[in-house]
Amino acid sequence: MNKTLFTADLRAHWSLFLFIQLVLLLYGTISVYMFDPESVDALVNMLQVLPENMVKAMGFDNLSTDLTQYIAGYLYGFIMIIFPIIYIAILSNNLVAKHVERGSIVYLLTTPNSRVRIALTQALYLLITLAVLIGVLTGVVLIMCASLFPGMLDVGRFLLLNLVTFLVLAVVSGIAFFGSCAFDETRWSTALGAGLPGLMFILKMISELNEQLAWVRYLTVFTLMDSENVLAGGSFVTTAVIGTAAAALLLFAGGIALFNRRSLAV
Repeated sequence: MNKTLFTADLRAHWSLFLFIQLVLLLYGTISVYMFDPESVDALVNMLQVLPENMVKAMGFDNLSTDLTQYIAGYLYGFIMIIFPIIYIAILSNNLVAKHVERGSIVYLLTTPNSRVRIALTQALYLLITLAVLIGVLTGVVLIMCASLFPGMLDVGRFLLLNLVTFLVLAVVSGIAFFGSCAFDETRWSTALGAGLPGLMFILKMISELNEQLAWVRYLTVFTLMDSENVLAGGSFVTTAVIGTAAAALLLFAGGIALFNRRSLAV
């Protein structure tokens, strides 16, 4: 990894990181503060006035009086998918494809750093900052729950949910990063990095809204982010962890290899 390039990435993208982190913390803190078995029942009653499909699409159809399940239903059905997708799509596009399109990649390549080292640094920046986004939110929620509702949060299951969430989003990052390494123009990089994850998210919602189209869930990685199955544990979690880790590794390795071999329009 190139520390100088990593530091430059921090300076260039800190505002994007901060914005997404604050949004996640806003929703995370609200979810904990709002928890109360009686208020949950009231919220469920309020949601009943909305169309059932809309409630399912937002991930609010599984709200529970159990704190762990409540937070999982509130945050991990919609919030922890859509905002990280925005972060990943913008950042991955800026890390490689934008440098190629602007021609600034030539300055990076004139330094005593190989293409592999440059691409690896960008990949690590994406993954590390994604891990920090999820880690900070996880820590804040744990502290708040310990303070406001001691003993009510199943810490082990909650940490497992966040591990699976990170790995699923790492796959999304791998897709976006591969696109950034594959194209000279940011419009095509964005089309893959934002378009494909966005399509998979739509497929996830379709599979939940229509039982006849439930098979669509097998076309999207977000199916592995099913909070109910993750919290239940068992073989589903094992499959999710191994499958997503392998897929993310292959996508990032493929992106780096492609960037190393392709002819750059600079």
